[in-house]
Amino acid sequence: MSTAYQGGPTGRRSLPRSPGESDGGAYRDRGTAPRPAPQGQRPAPPPTRPGRPRLDGWAGPPHASAENGDGRRPASRRRWLLAAALGVVVTLGVALLVVTDPGDEAPGEVGLVHSASGARVRTSHGAEPRALQDGEAVRYGWEVEAGEGPGLEIDLAAGGVLRSDGGATLTFTAAGESGESGPSVDVVGGRTWFSPAGVRESADLVLRTEVITLSSTGNPMALDCTIDCTVEAPAGGVKVSTEDGVNVAPVADEVLMVTSDGGLVMRTIDQPSAWAQENLDADASTLPPPDPAPVDGVTAGALPAAAYALDLAITNDGEGVALPAGVMFRRGQTAHYEAAVDTGSCPQVPCDTPVAATSTRINTTVSLSGSFHIENRSMALTLTRPIDCPVPAPARVVGTVTITVAMIVSEAAYDESSQRWIATVMGGPGTSVAEISDASCQAFPNSAGERTTALEMTGHAAG
Repeated sequence: MSTAYQGGPTGRRSLPRSPGESDGGAYRDRGTAPRPAPQGQRPAPPPTRPGRPRLDGWAGPPHASAENGDGRRPASRRRWLLAAALGVVVTLGVALLVVTDPGDEAPGEVGLVHSASGARVRTSHGAEPRALQDGEAVRYGWEVEAGEGPGLEIDLAAGGVLRSDGGATLTFTAAGESGESGPSVDVVGGRTWFSPAGVRESADLVLRTEVITLSSTGNPMALDCTIDCTVEAPAGGVKVSTEDGVNVAPVADEVLMVTSDGGLVMRTIDQPSAWAQENLDADASTLPPPDPAPVDGVTAGALPAAAYALDLAITNDGEGVALPAGVMFRRGQTAHYEAAVDTGSCPQVPCDTPVAATSTRINTTVSLSGSFHIENRSMALTLTRPIDCPVPAPARVVGTVTITVAMIVSEAAYDESSQRWIATVMGGPGTSVAEISDASCQAFPNSAGERTTALEMTGHAAG
């Protein structure tokens, strides 16, 4: 995605015109006078019922008579036929309706304004903005700008609620006029809360920004575009799609971010944002609770990146045999590793993939090898390196250091080149176990045994 969302009107895609705009702003004539049908479009009645009055006013072909040689029925005969036709209508209980072109209809109703809170509205293209009023019916084709205060609140016509603040601009478009199968609202800036309350007719409404389109199965969603756009789905059940064909469904503890360059990043959260929680609390008093959607989310299926920067920090003094300083870690020590991952061995999760890491230290470079086990947000890392005895030459292995970390993916980014979600940030607790099994090394006199220290590790995708 190359189009950046800037949070303002610059670069907005053209919105559908409001009703009547295509003909200069005036609606077509909705007169009730009957329109003559083109020649040949009114079928003749069956031969067995010549001249029988029909509900569309057709009374059969003219018949010549002695009283009217030009083939027209006398006025009294025509009046009798009209009365007979009306009698048939009354007897059958049929109501005649004047059908007008759908384009002549007034725009449909979005809902009633529960609280305007300083919002302003343009009711048609080019119209001067005016203050929106409490209790007013908002219609498709309108553009509403929410105020900065408590916020605009609209009770949707079929059920549910739409709230907006922070100066968000909402442009409502009826079904079929926006390229969507249902009605839509284009959102620029500010914050917008949409809760269909499980009502299918309300859930037909989709929210759109310059980059993403949001649709719901009936559960609420929070769209915050005060800076870059973020999307929360506190109960899941929300689909996010882009014009490039990306389709994702964040779960309750995930938030989708649209970066300034149009990229997509999914992050995990411990709880809903304060603003989303405020809206959940407000809904709880008037709307039914949402039905949580049982899905795994995006971060659960994220694949590993090709390279990571791994940072390790020792968090305790360790337990076990006291080993030489060059072998074991001590509290407060840190280490940095550059890790390369064999991504080709992990086409999808769960998987195990080889990892090679190096750590540059004073006058030396330490090399480690191991693997990631990746499954359901977990990236369990195991790295080992040998403990070499340098003297007497030649060097020989007398023990090992094993680092194990249970890291959890907290962020994934969509990679356009591979069209996959890649785990970009992770972290978690672990241990380092140093063991010298051969006590004959002169560099480590009388040193044999094992020591375990606790650690924390974080990983960030590199490159």
